Amino acid sequence: MARIPTLRTGLLDIAVSLGLAGPILMVLYSYDIRPLWLTATVTVLTAIAIALWVLWRRSGQRSRVAAALFAVIAVVVISFGKGALYYGIIWAALLMLGVTFSATRVLWGYATALVLIVLALHLASGSPAEFMLAEAIGTAALAGIAAAVAVVPRDRLRACER
Repeated sequence: MARIPTLRTGLLDIAVSLGLAGPILMVLYSYDIRPLWLTATVTVLTAIAIALWVLWRRSGQRSRVAAALFAVIAVVVISFGKGALYYGIIWAALLMLGVTFSATRVLWGYATALVLIVLALHLASGSPAEFMLAEAIGTAALAGIAAAVAVVPRDRLRACER
């Protein structure tokens, strides 16, 4: 029998859908100015992320494999992306990780890894120091807020199950 979504899971669906909309909008916006292989790669990865989201939701937000794969794909998508809307998928990944894993260190570990990856990407591309610092601070703030917000639905879902 199909489950009727609760308000909490409905809000989670909306939040993740908005996060996934970011890369989709950026692909639509930049398809004619970026290499075709890059546009196709981001499109395919976003489609896989959507499939993983559906799998995760159907598992009752318990599929650790789907959540972890989604988080990895999110990192790859932002590494190919160029634009703030690409970070929406990171928000979605943090929400999924926060609901799936009860250990808060998973969330904060992922958030820390994101900041280090952003710094590494900027160092590799030779970005100016002020741009690199601003991007790292923005990533840390986004990841921190998403990690903190992700704990709320996880705790609420766990409380409702008892």
